[in-house]
Amino acid sequence: PDEAVGTVSRLPSLGSLSERRIQYEATGPAGTPATVSYLDEDGHNRNIKTVLPWHEALHTVAPSLVTSMVVQSSSPGTGCRITVNGTVRDEQVSVATGGIASCKVQVA
Repeated sequence: PDEAVGTVSRLPSLGSLSERRIQYEATGPAGTPATVSYLDEDGHNRNIKTVLPWHEALHTVAPSLVTSMVVQSSSPGTGCRITVNGTVRDEQVSVATGGIASCKVQVA
């Protein structure tokens, strides 16, 4: 080995990345039509036309992930919730007719 560069007997361990579960939830009066836009685990925007309530679960081992969702409906009480590993990290509810609720969480 080149003494100027040095040697390391063993590479340092960076640890392992644990899997995280992200739960998106759109809430409101049951059966209300809604549009849900959210970022998937690859950072791509997904748009879903659905009825409330709605939910989607993602699993990731990425070291960092931005999660975001927007829920739009014609009913007051429309809401969004983002849960990470069982802990609610953001929750918003619109009280206006034609309400829009937006949630965003940086998962690190």
